[in-house]
Amino acid sequence: SRVVPGRRPQLAPALKLALHISLVIALHASFCIGLARGGASALPVWACNKDYCDGTEAPAGQPICTRSRAGLGFYLLCCLYLLLSALQLKHGMPLIPTEHPLTGSAGLSRYYLHLAAMSFPFLWEMRTSLDWTVARTSLSLFEWLKLEDIYAGLVSVRATMAFKLRSPRGAQRTVETKLGTGALFVAAVLLLILGPMFVFSSANPISEANLVRSAQVRLTLRTPTGLFPLGATTRF
Repeated sequence: SRVVPGRRPQLAPALKLALHISLVIALHASFCIGLARGGASALPVWACNKDYCDGTEAPAGQPICTRSRAGLGFYLLCCLYLLLSALQLKHGMPLIPTEHPLTGSAGLSRYYLHLAAMSFPFLWEMRTSLDWTVARTSLSLFEWLKLEDIYAGLVSVRATMAFKLRSPRGAQRTVETKLGTGALFVAAVLLLILGPMFVFSSANPISEANLVRSAQVRLTLRTPTGLFPLGATTRF
């Protein structure tokens, strides 16, 4: 993809390098302090019992320290991020790409991944707002959002036309297409409408009859001095 040149192309890699070094130091310092304090840091890899840190022997079969799988997994995830960040510093990356990922071809798999990415709440809005923040443009934020929305619509139309080109012009829809689209849609609508009715009806095989075993009515009179029973009746 083509890259929009900036005024200071060397400033961004320098800032990213400084951020990368700071994260490496902060991450490993946190884990090392946690190991030295017996798992007392915010990101412990080992969780140690403080009752036995003064030299007291633990009971037989009871470990003094146990490995924290959640902390170890988070540490490995941070190392993976630092590895990818180091590869970006080594090979470089475009600061402001003019083409977005998953939109460079009309393949259905990439198109469905593009739809899945846009389906996440506020993900598309955040990415578009960040692009507008760092891009050199005369458009306002709302104009940029409208432009990106038009581009997403064009990607959808291109994928639809590429799918239509696979069949001859004027060809009838196949039975598999009708069953996979129309029949499934009708079944889903019927399930949404009739499903709750079937669950709470007597036709549900897992439902149980709610039989009335007894009934009791009491009549009392409440006064400032207390309650006075007036009568009671019981049936069944």
